[in-house]
Amino acid sequence: TRIALAAAALVLVAAFAAPAPVLASSDPVDSYLSTPASGALYEVPVVIIRYIPTNDGTNVDSGTAGYSGTIASLVSKIDRMNKQTKFSLEEGTKFRGYKTPGAAPSLGYRVLALYTFLEDIPPGIAAPGGGGSFPDYAAIVARVNGQDWVNNHGVKEFWMWGYHSGGIVPVESNMSSPTTGDISNSYRHNDLPIYNKTYVVYNYNFTRLSNEAVHDHGHQMEATLEYVNQ
Repeated sequence: TRIALAAAALVLVAAFAAPAPVLASSDPVDSYLSTPASGALYEVPVVIIRYIPTNDGTNVDSGTAGYSGTIASLVSKIDRMNKQTKFSLEEGTKFRGYKTPGAAPSLGYRVLALYTFLEDIPPGIAAPGGGGSFPDYAAIVARVNGQDWVNNHGVKEFWMWGYHSGGIVPVESNMSSPTTGDISNSYRHNDLPIYNKTYVVYNYNFTRLSNEAVHDHGHQMEATLEYVNQ
């Protein structure tokens, strides 16, 4: 009958459907990360994304990521660097904080969500010079429903933890704006979705340290101020 054939067709489609994305977790956010620095004048909402490649679900795929160790040890390292990065960014916005006890920071960071994907970073367009591919930032941001985070929750920054190996060539910062487009310390080709508000993806390297993560923010400031100066 038609009903039986339709039911059989649905079973066949289900059998060959694409597997679900390898999302390890939408993790709880540590209270330090979710609480902006006391007295901050402006709040910066953040979503954190981390891509950890693995072949067995326990160990990091060192051939792809350039990092040897367990997933648990790498997650612990990234958790620590998230806190260090937040602390450094907030401290750095205190006006003459080096000599003014109790100076309030201008910026306070609030992490709203933390996503972990146990898989390779999806490659995007080829990087100049034939050295590999940039990450597919549009797909990465869309995968965590970036439009909702930016338009409805005010997210200004995505902190993405990944690696510079295995054919992936990350950028330090990647900006999207409905007004100016991509003004960032990257290969500027508007490779992010344009939402109602401006946001920046900072692509950190988990094989390095948190000081390099903070370094990325400094270069983004330079790119922004250079554009304003013109």
